[in-house]
Parts: sequence; structure tokens; C-alpha cells
Amino acid sequence: MIPFKIKVQPKDFIVKEIVDLKLNESSDYGLYILEKQGYGTVELLKILSKKLNLSFTDFSYGGRKDKCAYTIQYITIKNKNAFNIKEKNYSLKFCGYTQKPMQPAFISANEFKITVRDLSLDLEKKILNNIDNVKNFGYPNYFDNQRFGSYHRYDGFFGEKILRRHYSGALKIYLTNFRSNDTTADKARKEFFFKNWGDWKTCLEKAKTDYEKKVFSFLKKNKDAFIFILQRIPKEKMSLYFAAYQSYLWNILVKRLIKNLIKGNLKLYKGLVEDYLFYEKLDSHSLFLKELIIPLAAKKAKMPPQVFDLYIKILNEQKLKPTFFDNRKLRQAFFKPIPRKVIVIPKEFSYEFLDDEFYKGKRKLILKFILPRGSYGTMLVKRLFS
Repeated sequence: MIPFKIKVQPKDFIVKEIVDLKLNESSDYGLYILEKQGYGTVELLKILSKKLNLSFTDFSYGGRKDKCAYTIQYITIKNKNAFNIKEKNYSLKFCGYTQKPMQPAFISANEFKITVRDLSLDLEKKILNNIDNVKNFGYPNYFDNQRFGSYHRYDGFFGEKILRRHYSGALKIYLTNFRSNDTTADKARKEFFFKNWGDWKTCLEKAKTDYEKKVFSFLKKNKDAFIFILQRIPKEKMSLYFAAYQSYLWNILVKRLIKNLIKGNLKLYKGLVEDYLFYEKLDSHSLFLKELIIPLAAKKAKMPPQVFDLYIKILNEQKLKPTFFDNRKLRQAFFKPIPRKVIVIPKEFSYEFLDDEFYKGKRKLILKFILPRGSYGTMLVKRLFS
């Protein structure tokens, strides 16, 4: 793996949504361009809802954009007023009205401009070879580490626990997993809950947030009420937790498929949960991967014939069955069989090597490209530098 740096400054990683939306002046949904840096999408929308004295439920968006980047995205606000805001790290620009609230389906693609820094002077030839291969053969459309923020350092995936009907374990992950904005005290408290799980009286004494106090107080009186508590997790959070485990299974399936089909010249890149496996080129036996679409694991997922046996084998290894994905006790969210292309080929790909103004004597690489909705620009960088 070649050493490099990205996101040294916010505008080193720029993402702009390309949407398919029509304006409709008779609608109640205001359409806005939201430009931001230093904020996650949901985090900033909550700030805006308070600033504008509106309900958070009036805001809709298509994608969660990274706080460690400069992002340009579309949102809607269910309100007839037109708002225009300019602050230091974000701006909100009114575009008109649209008939429906913003949603992921309206994003057709994302446009990226990524600056990769701190490159040694002799790297250009190696990277140029990788760029040519990516242009011709694409790269695996893996879900990247950002998708797995809910992965627990000891206990794995919330979604896996739900599938196994291990409701105490799922709640344990939900309450003890570290989040990016946790303080040292928060992490210490969550470690305490993890080590003392099941001793609800002791956990309650250590609880700090209102939510922790409510949960442990309830469990102290109702020792097996895990499902009742899980049923009250917001739909959006539950959906993200489910999707994280589905994405993990999808990555394993694609990685195994590549390993089985392509011999030689395979390269690994360290991942948060699983390492990513990349190929250099596709041959006559593997070219079909460029057109192959595989859905996320779900009860009614219709797997292509080429991967069905491998899919079932992976489920068996995980001690799962397709029927496990239908959980009637937790109906606020579902395991959906969302289709996803196995291989992604970037469009309008361009690049430029320049001297790096941040790192003396080093080079930087500026990449520009367009990817379909749901594909990760960071994964393209991993492929180039694997």
C-alpha cells in the first residue's frame, strides 16, 4: 500500500450531487442547494431546523455527506418561505419549489474532485498504470469504511444480532458503541456499560444521558424488555444499522467472487472490518462482472445465477438463512434487497500531477470524476493506491 494523504483540508475532497428534479411553483417543498464543510448532513439540518424554527421532519435529503469534506447537495424544506443563509462553514441557497421531498432516488450521480497529497516523486508511473486499468476495467464497487461506523469494536454488527434474534446483544451494541463525537468520558462510560452489561442497577448508577437513564431504569424493572426498547429506536438509525451489515455481506460476496474468478495480480487494501481485494484487469472469463448487479442480502433478494450458490454458502458460514431477514418484531425498518452494480467505471475521469504546496519536495494528484449514486470516491483512491 502506497502512503498518501487525503482530506488535509476540506476542499481537498469535494463532492457535488447531480440530481434529476423538476421545479414546480405550486408545490410546498422548497428546493435548496446546501454547501458545507465541517458538518455531517443530519447534524447541520438539525442546526438549521432550530435556526429557522422549523421541525426537523420538514427537512429531507438524498445522501448523508461526510463532515470531513466540502460537499454540495440538494435538500428540501416543507415550507412556502424562501430561506437564504450564508455562514462561515455552510450556505443555504433557495432554488425554487419541487413536487416531492428530496430522496436518494433523485440523485443520479456524484461529481468528485479529490486531491491526494504527500506523494513521492517516483510514484507517477505506477499510479498512471493503475489509472489506465481503472479507466478500462473499473474497480469493485465495495462499500467503504464510512458505511461501517456502527461496527462494534468487540461485538460486531447490530444487524447481525437482530438476524440471530439476539436482542440483548443488539441493544448492547447500540448503547456501548463509540461514535465519532464521543469524548474520553463518553467512551469510558460506554466501556463500563459493556463490562457490566446485565447489572442494570450498576449501569443506572453510572448513566449520564437522559436516554441511558431511561433505558437502564426500565431494564432494572423489566429485565428482558430488550425488544420493547429496540422498537423505539428511530427508523432512520435502525435502517443505517441494518444496511451496515447488509453492506458487509455484499462486500464479502463480491470479494469472494473476484478471488474465485480472477487469478493472479490481486491486491489487498486494509479495511475497517474486512480487507478490500482489487484486481488489475478483467479477462474473457470475468468481463461479465462489468454488467453484473447483485442485490443486498434480504429475504426476497433475487440473486443472479452466477452468484446464488456462493451467496447461500456465505449465509451458511454466517449461520444465517434468507428467512432470518424478515423480523416481524421490529417493523420500523426492513432489510431491503437494494440492487448494486459489482463493478463501477468512473465517468469524465481526468487527473493532474502537481507539486504539493503542503509537503515540500512531494507531489499531489488531483482527480476529477463522476460516480453513480451510492459509489464511494474514497474506494477509487484505494484502488489507485493499492
